[in-house]
Amino acid sequence: ADYWKSQPRKFCHLIIVFVLQSIEFHERGKNHKENVAAKISEIKKKSIEKAKQEKRMCKQFAEENKEVKQEEEVKATAAEPEKVEEKATPAPTQPKRRRAANPYGAWEKIKQEKDP
Repeated sequence: ADYWKSQPRKFCHLIIVFVLQSIEFHERGKNHKENVAAKISEIKKKSIEKAKQEKRMCKQFAEENKEVKQEEEVKATAAEPEKVEEKATPAPTQPKRRRAANPYGAWEKIKQEKDP
């Protein structure tokens, strides 16, 4: 070789080091395996803690909602003296018209009545 060529290097994010050997050789090493195990346990701990925190926040939010609803009920009952319940009569509604199964169904029925 007439010119100098550097060896390609890869970076391992777990150990924070440049790897000069093959990646497979590095990944089989003790230091790398220990760091992978530590990283996995750290991720598990964080996810468990995050789940616990979300659960706590949900409980807290539910309690706050319950308190707010109780306060609103107290205000509503205090602001309005005893109401005489009036039975409102429902407004008369027209029955819904049935639609034909196909868009020309109604037209076909009219046409058949006129034809015979």
